[in-house]
Amino acid sequence: MRDLIPTKSGSNSYYGNLDYYFLNNSLSARTEFESSLPTFHRDEMGATMGGPIIKDKLFWYGAIDVLRSSNVSSGQSIFETKDFDA
Repeated sequence: MRDLIPTKSGSNSYYGNLDYYFLNNSLSARTEFESSLPTFHRDEMGATMGGPIIKDKLFWYGAIDVLRSSNVSSGQSIFETKDFDA
């Protein structure tokens, strides 16, 4: 049988934040191996919000993160360690 332990969490005031991240070709540099920069644009936005539903009893919280990017890239590399070779 489990015992319920009441805890005080949340706040009786509303709280939250907003954030925004922007990157494009003007803010990037080409690498030694690139002859020109590929067209690139990235916008990332996020927000959180929380507050009381019932004072001192029930609280809510939500978050969202939106990424808009002109290209997606990923890679995978495998490296053998000395232990693996042995």
